[in-house]
Amino acid sequence: MRKLVLLVLVATGCQSQTQPTTGNRLAFSTQPSNIVAGSVMNPAVQVTIQDGSGNTVTGFTGSVTLALRTNPGGGVLSGGTTAPALNGVATFATLTANKSGLGYTLAASAAGVSSGATSIGFNVSPTTTKQLGFTVQPSNPSANGLITPPVTVAAQDSFGNITPSFVDSVTIQLNSSTAATLSGVKTKNASNGIVTYSDLSIDAGGSGYTLSAGHPGLTTAISNPFTVTCGNSCWSTAAPLPTPRADLGVATAVGRMYALGGYFGDSAMRRVDAYDPGTNSWSSKAPLPTARAGLGVGVINETIYAVGGFAPFVGVVGTVEAYDPTLNTWSTKASMPTPREYLAVGVVNGVLYAVGGYTMPGGAQTASDAVEAYDPVTNSWTAKASMPTARGFLAVAVVNGILYAIGGASGGIVEAYDPTTNTWTTKAPMPTTRSGLGLGVINGLVYAVGGVPNPGASLPIMDTLEIYNPSANSWSRGPHMPTPRSEDGVGVINNRLYVLGGYAPMGPGGYGFVATNEAYRP
Repeated sequence: MRKLVLLVLVATGCQSQTQPTTGNRLAFSTQPSNIVAGSVMNPAVQVTIQDGSGNTVTGFTGSVTLALRTNPGGGVLSGGTTAPALNGVATFATLTANKSGLGYTLAASAAGVSSGATSIGFNVSPTTTKQLGFTVQPSNPSANGLITPPVTVAAQDSFGNITPSFVDSVTIQLNSSTAATLSGVKTKNASNGIVTYSDLSIDAGGSGYTLSAGHPGLTTAISNPFTVTCGNSCWSTAAPLPTPRADLGVATAVGRMYALGGYFGDSAMRRVDAYDPGTNSWSSKAPLPTARAGLGVGVINETIYAVGGFAPFVGVVGTVEAYDPTLNTWSTKASMPTPREYLAVGVVNGVLYAVGGYTMPGGAQTASDAVEAYDPVTNSWTAKASMPTARGFLAVAVVNGILYAIGGASGGIVEAYDPTTNTWTTKAPMPTTRSGLGLGVINGLVYAVGGVPNPGASLPIMDTLEIYNPSANSWSRGPHMPTPRSEDGVGVINNRLYVLGGYAPMGPGGYGFVATNEAYRP
């Protein structure tokens, strides 16, 4: 009898199952946390790839990319913003942001995944204070006018974030190739990391100025360059003399300003240069026939007269030489009867008056009270009433036919000479006693600038500007000259006062010859 055996094979666990490799959406499984700028988020941000039911798609091996969706601080997300998925999860282990702000969010995306994800909000706070920065740059103000809007400086971390915890002082200063002065409260304490300078001004026109802000231990901030325009009552820098010198003569004729002679080093010069204010440039002219320094100059009918001074190998001279700017030629005139150096010259009604100075009897420098008048029509000299106070290193100005002898070796004395009556009267003294100063006249006012307290003194060299009103017989102060100087030359052209050359401070306790040319407009 046959037996039928039926074998039934049941296979279990041998059928292959394929995991899905694509997802429908992304989700932040580890949200971003608050961080300090530049630090790594911890724990690491993680993004999971999910199917439509919210299950992790473990077979997904593509990459996930993060970006800033909400960016309140204008920051940059860095440190690896694209990561591959492992078992359906992308981990961002080195993620960081650099700008402080509240309420950042991240956006996650992946190729082939239809729905991205947005994180919860997180904050980035500043790190420690490392530097200063200008958050409101200086504008282009007018001289002596406030810089508006107010300059603002912030304490910052190394990423440029403002650090509100900084409340220490910050000092601001001016960087300039000229000696312009920054006024206002320059050292102030920060509030919430910010310092506001609301009263800053600069007293001289110029371009290429910058401000710097500093605090010990922090990197100093330098502002953008800016320009200060020169309006009224301000100084500006003009083209320098071709050659540094002091004790020169200055005269204005035919629309040009002429610098004559002077000292450079131990040598008196013959050099003559003409300044054109229209082009702000200098040109060389026919030299003085006689090299000299400490001379006086005057202009009659557009002819320049160089009078007296000290000539090398000769000594104190009475030489008079006349320059014709149109022909660029020199001629010799009748010598001054009393040879003198460091005298002053003024012209009244076509007559030149040589006042004071030093003579050298027996080789000893002696202050003179001599006043001698030169008439170019007759080419002759006449002695006039002596100046009441003998002195050299003085300066002379003429206003309304009256000659004013100001300053010099005898202090701040002001004495006025009336050629009509040939008499002298004493006027209100100059507030600042000084010699080696320069004078210029604009609109009936006398501008006295520079000098030193005592004749022959090297320091302190002054930047003082004082203004004399002959009608009121009174003095007032003007803004300081940018570069302190003495034994400079002063000229006036187009209602601007120019101060040329002279001696100026150089290094600790020293001084030297300069070519500086600074202009003042009342």
